[in-house]
Amino acid sequence: MIHSFVELALPVDDLLSARSEFLDLGFTELRVTDAWSHPYTALRLGQLSIGLHQGFVDTPSLVLTRPSLASSIWSATHAPDWTQIQLDDDLFNFARCDSPSGLGLVLVEATTHASAEPTPVQELSWRLLRCTTPALTVSAAFWAPFAVATSELQTAPTLQLTLDIGALPLELLETPPAPPVLVLHVLNEAAFIARLAHHGFALSDGQHSTEIGRIKTRDGLEIAFTG
Repeated sequence: MIHSFVELALPVDDLLSARSEFLDLGFTELRVTDAWSHPYTALRLGQLSIGLHQGFVDTPSLVLTRPSLASSIWSATHAPDWTQIQLDDDLFNFARCDSPSGLGLVLVEATTHASAEPTPVQELSWRLLRCTTPALTVSAAFWAPFAVATSELQTAPTLQLTLDIGALPLELLETPPAPPVLVLHVLNEAAFIARLAHHGFALSDGQHSTEIGRIKTRDGLEIAFTG
């Protein structure tokens, strides 16, 4: 089954505040459709699209399109345990569930924002989404049907696997559960540090040798910046 990556969906308490925060980081806003009934907008950084959802998802989630969703959702050999399904000829069809890594999955019948050319970026580029899982093999099996490529398993310093889900490299680490971390690569460190200071972001120390530092958004998403 072919799936197309739509966005990384993020839960937000206040759409306008969250939108402003990501614009300050250098994201560009996209034109969205009226598919969702809740407050929603989408932004892009390079080839990565994120969706800000007020009152829909409870945890960061990958949103993918699935052709003929209404007829195909139950046809998979190992169908996920869906927590919410909406299938109706008069409504926007979707199915939502949680994964073993704590990351959510949303399948939709069509994209919810206009397509656009990758935005020119001078300071940041998209790198990956890092998720922890207590059982790597279980999480890898869950995400494998949606991946277009999978890296070789790394065993040191911890079990690690990266799956390419469309425009999104998803890094799974077998460690105690922790919230997902969005990892962005800084292309122009001086300009980016100046941008953070100008917009009042507090940059904390990084947790890996390659990290310049981290910030946490108003809604609790941790973003790591690598050099």
